[in-house]
Order: sequence, then structure tokens, then C-alpha cells
Amino acid sequence: MKLQSLFAIGSLFLALVSAAQPAAATGQLFSVGNTDITVKARNEFCAFGNEHDFDQKWLNWQAKSNEGQNQLVGAYALCDELAQLRAGTPLNMSRWIILLAPTSTIPAKAQPVVGYTRAEFIEGVSKEFESGIDLDVDEVARRSSEALSETVGEKTDPIKLGGVGRPELLGKTDRGMYAALVLEVKAADRVQKVAGVIGITLVKQHAVSINVFRNYDEPDTINQLLLQAKDMVDYVVLAND
Repeated sequence: MKLQSLFAIGSLFLALVSAAQPAAATGQLFSVGNTDITVKARNEFCAFGNEHDFDQKWLNWQAKSNEGQNQLVGAYALCDELAQLRAGTPLNMSRWIILLAPTSTIPAKAQPVVGYTRAEFIEGVSKEFESGIDLDVDEVARRSSEALSETVGEKTDPIKLGGVGRPELLGKTDRGMYAALVLEVKAADRVQKVAGVIGITLVKQHAVSINVFRNYDEPDTINQLLLQAKDMVDYVVLAND
């Protein structure tokens, strides 16, 4: 498994180009490989859906950005921001969540992780992050830019990333492992510092990453994201065991 791919390719750019459909913020069913898992975000978040044209295009952009590396399982954003965007109000999203399951198949379909307990899986992933995993930020930006152009059907301004692409291991519990990354996202004439915390777990024998993002605006941003990621990992484990 390429652990670099567990960070959402393209997800760091959702704040810069977005619109979607508000959906119920209760526990929701998502497909992972040949199984389904129940996921729940905090009440202020709503899930993206496939019922509207723009939702389909946005999800298609994310899926293309992750092609050959991850199955896009689902996504959330703040309900009030999604409502404004659906109404056509120009808005840069401030907080969002991407759910991924690693796979190399095209079309993307996650395969089960065989021969590992959750504890063994978390321990192995934690050791790899502790040793250092480098994310090629230039490659991430290239893939996302190309996928965006393909999705909208015309050439778009290239997305650029700045910062060190090495996630910092934050710790682990018996339910998941957590790491953080802070990057500068540059698109058109806008530059935004974005923080992300990834929570990785094994659920129904599938590796799942919960990538929680927000604009970096204070030193406590990472701690806030970590608490949010832990809430979601705890729920997904307890709801699906």
C-alpha cells in the first residue's frame, strides 16, 4: 500500500473551487469496495450528493485527482457554506472532509486488507509515518490541475502548492492513527494556508482515511482538526464493528 496516497489528492484545493448539495448530517452509508460503511460528521457538516449536476462534477474532479491511488468514498462540508454555494453565491469553503480508501484499480474499487487485525494495521501504518512519508506536492498539484481542467472541459489556471510535503505523526489509539500536514495552496490570484489531519483506520477489513481540512488561521488549528478526526474515526469503528 502506498501510504502517500492516503492523503486526499486534490482535497487541499476544495476551498478554492467548490459547490455542492446540502444533505442530512446524520450517519450516512458509503460504499467501500464491495461493502458499505456508516459514517457521521459533526452536525454542522453535510454530505455531497449525486443528485445535482455540480455535485457530480465536483465529485468527478476529486475521483479523477485520486485515480489509480484511491477510491473516493465521500465528502462533507459546512452545511451553511454548501447552501450558499448551491444558491450561486461566490464563496471559498473554510472547512471540509474527504473520505478515501486506497486502491490501484481503475475504475477505483477498494480491496480488503487481508491478514491484519486493526491493531496490527494501525501499528504498521504508524511506523511508516514515524519513519517519514514524503508527499510529492508538485505531483499532487499537477494531478489536481489536470483533473479540474478535464472535469470543466477547458483549461484552468494551474494549482500550485508550497510547503513541506511530509505529514507529521500526531499519535495513535486502538481505533486509528493520526497525522497532520500544512501547505500553502495557490490558485489564480489567491493564496491560502490550509491544514489537514488524516485519520486512518481499518473498518470491515478496508483501510479508510478520513481527511479533515480547514483554513489555517491560528496555532490551535491542528488540535481542532485532530479532535474532529478522532470523533469521526471513533464513530466509524463503533458503528461498523
